[in-house]
Amino acid sequence: MNETASVEQTNETAEGGVQPPPTQSPPAEVSAEAPGELQQELETLRERLGRTESRLAEAQRSADELRRRRDFERELAHASPIDLETARLVAESIARERGIQDAAKAVREAVAAKPFLFRSREPSGVMAPEPDEGSPSSRMRQEAAEEAMRTGDRRAVLRYLRARRGE
Repeated sequence: MNETASVEQTNETAEGGVQPPPTQSPPAEVSAEAPGELQQELETLRERLGRTESRLAEAQRSADELRRRRDFERELAHASPIDLETARLVAESIARERGIQDAAKAVREAVAAKPFLFRSREPSGVMAPEPDEGSPSSRMRQEAAEEAMRTGDRRAVLRYLRARRGE
């Protein structure tokens, strides 16, 4: 108990605060170790650190490349490519050549440069042309439609439908 009390007394100051315990010198056996062994251990640790840093840098490059590829694929999905892989390669090539960092801008330029790689956004169905307004069948159909709307009579509606089908 005396030792504990004396240590506590030496760590306390006059103001009532606590001082850190006095630093101790390293044991004699550590300082007696050969400097060559410590130097060798230090070199080994430096080599391990270098390998770890290079693996970290490679992992970061890989993650950045995957992120960039995902961005291109997401933007390309909105552009409706016919062949996703080809469209991605073209978009990445355009981005690299023109120094474009934004995937959306690169995809827009790829669509403008190579529209045949993408599906058209316009409807592809062809609608029948409107009949000539001056033709007798057109006038008859128009009159039948107006009568069907005005009266609501079933026979008028059937006349309109027959006239429309006849064209």
